[in-house]
Amino acid sequence: MRLAWIFMVVSATSARADHGADWEDDSTIVPQPVLPTEPARREGPIARNWVDSAVTYAHLDAPTSEGAIDAFSLQLAVGPKPVKGKFGLVFGNAFGWLDDYALRLRWTYLATHEGSNRQGPLTIAVQRFFDAAPLAVAPLIHLHAGIESAIATPWLDDRRAAPPAAYQRMYAVDTELAHNGYSVRPFGAYVRADALFCHNLFLETGLSPELFVPTTDGGSREYDLRWHASFGFNFACPGDPLSPLRPLAISFEVRGRGRLYAADGPLDHHALDSVALQYHLGERLVIDVFGSRATGVPLDRYFTMGVRIQVGLGGRK
Repeated sequence: MRLAWIFMVVSATSARADHGADWEDDSTIVPQPVLPTEPARREGPIARNWVDSAVTYAHLDAPTSEGAIDAFSLQLAVGPKPVKGKFGLVFGNAFGWLDDYALRLRWTYLATHEGSNRQGPLTIAVQRFFDAAPLAVAPLIHLHAGIESAIATPWLDDRRAAPPAAYQRMYAVDTELAHNGYSVRPFGAYVRADALFCHNLFLETGLSPELFVPTTDGGSREYDLRWHASFGFNFACPGDPLSPLRPLAISFEVRGRGRLYAADGPLDHHALDSVALQYHLGERLVIDVFGSRATGVPLDRYFTMGVRIQVGLGGRK
């Protein structure tokens, strides 16, 4: 398998000088939630920063007849941000509703090994979060639900041209990437539970109905249902300064898309499995190394590996 990358050097943080101190009683420790393999800001209410920007590089290995693809993605997520400080004193609770909303923008660029480049769709999403009532052990356990409205544009370079064949097979779960047209997802819903004590753990699942309107010639509208299920955990207690595994976490995710109706096609279903190793460098930097495979597609013919760097601004301690 040809990969255009894989070199990363990560330095472990030094141990705390006071070895005899009980690190669990350190009031400065703030739990770091584990992120899903697909960055969609669904951890919003417990995100460490209220602004996160991510750069992703992924290499899709495909048969020679179709050609390998290098994909670059940019994402910006903003919110939720508590309204406080001088702004909060002046306006009171007039803008308090911003505490529960987030905005997400994402764009993808493809470089094929045949020399042709493509500018993928732009996705715009707005999320609304609903916190569950505090549990008896809060804030060690956090439960929230969310809804998301999203729209993805056609491919920005050519709204009539079909995406590369290998990309269609690999990312069939993402209609806007596998085809060319408008993806409208007006009401996606999910539930996420986080255990934020020693070994941080999260569980998440959700559904999202979709209307896809193709812009290519001969296509017809289709109605789909997207779903996802994910979980993850870290390998050591986040506050333990003596463990070299303290910043390391792993997450798993399965995403699927089922076609419910299309005038020019039968019922259909696609799924994508992903796994990611995460290294949290402090409170603002996360590095992911991930791999993905499409269910039902030969692993030795189509496989994606990549790296994601996420940088946060504006701590929300």
